[in-house]
Amino acid sequence: EEIQKQLLAETEYGRNIAFQNHEIQEAVKTLQAAGKGLDREKLLQILIDAPNESRLGALVSLTRPGLDYIFFQSLTERIEKAGGEEKKKLEALRTALLDMTRRIDQRMEEEVKRANELLENILKAEDIQKATTDNLAQFGEVFVQVLNQALQDANQKNDAERMPKLQQVVNVLQQASAPPPELDLLNELLDTK
Repeated sequence: EEIQKQLLAETEYGRNIAFQNHEIQEAVKTLQAAGKGLDREKLLQILIDAPNESRLGALVSLTRPGLDYIFFQSLTERIEKAGGEEKKKLEALRTALLDMTRRIDQRMEEEVKRANELLENILKAEDIQKATTDNLAQFGEVFVQVLNQALQDANQKNDAERMPKLQQVVNVLQQASAPPPELDLLNELLDTK
């Protein structure tokens, strides 16, 4: 821990990591401060007010779903109304936002592709339960989304061959995420008067 603290403080790479972490925390605070009243206009103002590109990047990654066509249309309207330096600043912001969202979308597409490939490899295995268990460490939120979509597709198509295989994957995931029996016993003991 001491070495890590020292490296964060004394190396350029460490300082960059610490700075990025700080910017993410500040972005989260900004969005939390906006609260439930956060709409596209407020989001646009938050992005305009971002003090640096790191904060802007953190905000974009946290609010990607809100940066949709209507958001960019609103930004474009604001650019058309602006003049001089403000117009240049907003145009640069739009370019940066388009680039950042494109990169986020590209990464997401790659993650979905990897998750689909992983699921297909598991479903092709002779022992689906073992293959699922062996790959548990690779499962994340995207894999679960891909699995849910595959279940919906198989259900809609009444795919009698694929559905039981997918269900085996689901069963292994449910078993892996279930609390161990020791925890149930401990909870029972804690609840005992």
